[in-house]
Amino acid sequence: LEMTLDSVGVPTLLAVVAGAPDRGEIPEKPVVLGIHPNPFNPSTTISFGIPESGPVELGVYDLQGRLVASVFSGDLGVGYHEMTWDGRTAGGRPAAAGIYVARLVSGDETVTMKMTLVK
Repeated sequence: LEMTLDSVGVPTLLAVVAGAPDRGEIPEKPVVLGIHPNPFNPSTTISFGIPESGPVELGVYDLQGRLVASVFSGDLGVGYHEMTWDGRTAGGRPAAAGIYVARLVSGDETVTMKMTLVK
C-alpha cells in the first residue's frame, strides 16, 4: 500500500499491484486490468490491454455462462483500452443486481474478471 494525499490534503491509501504494467508498455498477453467502480450502479468501466491489433470481443456474462450484453465487438489496436458497460442487457433492459463476468477474447486468449451490479 502507498500513502498519498488527495486534492484537499486528506491521506488516501492506494493499493500498488506488484508487476502491474506501465501504460507505456505493450502487454505480453490479453489482460483485464480492472473494473471500476466495482461494485457499481448503474454503469462500470472495464480497463484492458491487448498485445496485438485485431479482432476483440468484450462481453458481459451471467454466472451460468449466458451472454447478457456485448460491450464491444470489432478490431482494436495494440495497447490499453477502456470500455463502459451501461448495466443493460442486449435487449436494452436494466440487468438484475448480481455478480457478472466480463469476458475479453483477443486472438486465441480469453480473460475474465468478476463484477457486481448493485441496486
